[in-house]
Amino acid sequence: RHREREREREREREREMDPLEHLTPQDFLPIKALGHGDIGSVFLVELGKNKKRYAMKVIHKEVLRRKGEKRAATEKKVLLSVSHPLLPTLHAHFQSENHVFFLMDFCSGGDLNVLRQKQPSKMFSGSVTR
Repeated sequence: RHREREREREREREREMDPLEHLTPQDFLPIKALGHGDIGSVFLVELGKNKKRYAMKVIHKEVLRRKGEKRAATEKKVLLSVSHPLLPTLHAHFQSENHVFFLMDFCSGGDLNVLRQKQPSKMFSGSVTR
């Protein structure tokens, strides 16, 4: 029953993304690379039709097949299931023949995990998280 509710919430979130669905990589102007991870790279991009900036994670499908299908699916599921002002929103996801794309909020403050690693005990204090 719990899984049914989770699946329904995920479908609902996917329906909410409709205004940005049916996008292709060609709809975006790349601005700069923001970072690289184990299974993909993140770029600052601008959507041509509204000039809004987003972070776009690009994952090569071959890399997914070799080492990250489950990780990418989990990341997508988590991003679709959370709604919090301090976490980036997954606005759209789409794919081309060779790549998978996640379109998320661009957070100009940088990578939250890098900032966390710089904290004493590698954790944010309670006062920071409030």
